[in-house]
Amino acid sequence: MSDLPLEVDVTIIGAGVAGTATARALGQRGFSVCMLVRDEPEAWSLGESLPAHTTPLLERLDLLDKMTGSVCMPSEGVDSCWGTDAPQRRYSIQDVFGSGFLLDRPRFDALLRAAAVESGARLMPSEGLRTPERHGERWRLEFAAASPSIETRFLVDATGRQRWLVKRLHAEVDVDSAGQIAIATELSVPQDAPPPSPSLLIETTESGWWYFAPIPHGRAMGVFMTDVETLRASGLSHDDLWARELEATHYVRERMQGMQRVRSRVARCESSCMRSAVGAGFAAVGDASMTFDPLASAGLQMALADGLDLADALSSGSISAELVLSSFADARRHDYERYLKELTGYYELERRWPHSAYWARRQRAAREAWERNQPARAVETPP
Repeated sequence: MSDLPLEVDVTIIGAGVAGTATARALGQRGFSVCMLVRDEPEAWSLGESLPAHTTPLLERLDLLDKMTGSVCMPSEGVDSCWGTDAPQRRYSIQDVFGSGFLLDRPRFDALLRAAAVESGARLMPSEGLRTPERHGERWRLEFAAASPSIETRFLVDATGRQRWLVKRLHAEVDVDSAGQIAIATELSVPQDAPPPSPSLLIETTESGWWYFAPIPHGRAMGVFMTDVETLRASGLSHDDLWARELEATHYVRERMQGMQRVRSRVARCESSCMRSAVGAGFAAVGDASMTFDPLASAGLQMALADGLDLADALSSGSISAELVLSSFADARRHDYERYLKELTGYYELERRWPHSAYWARRQRAAREAWERNQPARAVETPP
């Protein structure tokens, strides 16, 4: 084996949606890219839908024609019982981009990884990766394992909420609404049953809120959003709390009728944002940069947008010039501030349980987070 390091323009740590979208977009622009991937299987990914306005992002990545029936199915819209007793339907036909997408996540993730490789990205295992060292205008990556070292001009953290690189470079992160969790269950639809309506359903209860999403190949997702305090106070396991709270719903329980639980997991869902998504020779994308409450339905869309926007920024000037990336970082911070304002407004809409500890905590946390992220400006009153 040669002792010479592998030399590439950009090295991406992580191969989720943000990492593969970034690799795809950079490859389309002629950059040489190495993407470091984990050998061990990761926990199955949540996020089963893409809103219709993601369509232009998929077009720019040359992926829209690959969004076939094996990967996704069209969404008719969203039925929402939020602040109301009866579902309010928002039809996809009302969107200028048409239908959104209900995803088979493993197949969607595999599609993105294949597209990254198609655009020239080289895959290497991340096992044994040591903290990168910066020498002048370049980074050097060494591995405890037998992998060759890498010399690269730019690093991208795409490791999701783990923020592997961000933590090692001691970049600052603001964490808001800590304690919010999702108890997610995958369901199988009986073969002799009619398929569920191809639309999302959102329904609130006194202890949290639900979303139900049908996905391809006779499956569905039922996710209960709550917080750690509610789980602890219940004295139940997360599976038992999920089952108890399902009985408090009407429309979600109706849509899940006859479905079998396949597997479940608990995932953190707090809002968070890096103080700056870029630094000297590196940037963070996707959940490594910002994380969102699932109510915003923004995680996958922003992961795709991050990849495209970072590639545009790096293409606009010298790859070592930090000023080229300042607009990228500023835009991300602005996106996060706007998101917190909208999230505050949505949580304030649900007033049917004035004595609910969960809703009091969420409404207070959302408002405080929005106000805290307005440093140098007069604070407006959220909607």
